[in-house]
Amino acid sequence: MKYFLMLLSLWFLSGAVSSASAQITARRVAREAAADRAEIRSAKLTNEGLALMKRGRVVLAKAKFEQALRLDPKNAKAHLAYADLLFKEGKSLAAYDHFTKALKFAPEGGKDRAQAAQVIARIRSQHPEWFNKAQPKPEKAAEPAPEPQAITVVGEKPMLAVFPFDYPGGDSTAQGLGATFSEMMVTALINHGAYRIVERRQIDRVFEEQALGQTGALEAETAVAVGKILGVQAVAVGNLSRLAGGYETDARILHVESGEALLACHAKAASSAQFREAAETLAADLSTKVVKVQQAVAKDSTEAADQ
Repeated sequence: MKYFLMLLSLWFLSGAVSSASAQITARRVAREAAADRAEIRSAKLTNEGLALMKRGRVVLAKAKFEQALRLDPKNAKAHLAYADLLFKEGKSLAAYDHFTKALKFAPEGGKDRAQAAQVIARIRSQHPEWFNKAQPKPEKAAEPAPEPQAITVVGEKPMLAVFPFDYPGGDSTAQGLGATFSEMMVTALINHGAYRIVERRQIDRVFEEQALGQTGALEAETAVAVGKILGVQAVAVGNLSRLAGGYETDARILHVESGEALLACHAKAASSAQFREAAETLAADLSTKVVKVQQAVAKDSTEAADQ
């Protein structure tokens, strides 16, 4: 009897493990199927947008491309077509962002990559103030290297612009979660008092003027260019991801003058109810390490004074 019960227990345990494994496999297959459907729908919307462009229906075409990119952020053809419309409207910075993504996601050797690279070079030459990075000064060979010294940072707090976090998803509600989370982080950063934070309305105004933020995250170089327009010393960018165990979020602070990523941090939340705690974790980490941003800003001031 004892032996029989043991066999029965093993049989039930084996069945439970098999059932759990089957459920995991089913969820994975469902996610892959959903992704495939999104890509197919995105491609269809892109073709519809291209047809509308040929008929001069620009507003409707843009709406199609925006829908396509929300469904599939790696749709190179949609990025390229959307960028072309933005460029013709004089929205050079937004166009640059999408041309950059088209270049990233288009197949190697294709004409789409060549077209994107050509316009990227043109925009960079037209707007050097957005993309020129600080170059380190060459050391004077005749002078001996100074002894290492501890850096004491004094002066004003760095001015920081926090951009809406990206939350990949197929609808505006998903993107709204990213914006909500970034606002929570702004509140936490203000409370810590390590940075001077640019008001959201100023960021929104630049985004609106430059036609940015309609289709997800900005490329790092574009984010830095927006920082230059805002006149800040650093920008904070990040993303929010939904995983099986809840949410994960990553944040980076980019130095506007050089484009360098100065700080990076990570936090988790079991559910959206814990977003504020996760935002506080990120803000505390970024505030504790503010000295690195201050050092970069101080270096900018020193080099500017020497010129």
